[in-house]
Amino acid sequence: MPETARLMKIVTVIVNCCNEKSIGSGKIAVLPRDDCVRISTKEQSEAAIL
Repeated sequence: MPETARLMKIVTVIVNCCNEKSIGSGKIAVLPRDDCVRISTKEQSEAAIL
């Protein structure tokens, strides 16, 4: 997948999660890694969305 498409997918997931939950609620964690971005929710703290 081209870098731009990957970035857009990541941003879309983050924005959708923020729209579904209240921003600042601590329920969404975005953790940058060397080769990916891990996005998880408090309800599923062990499961990454991306």
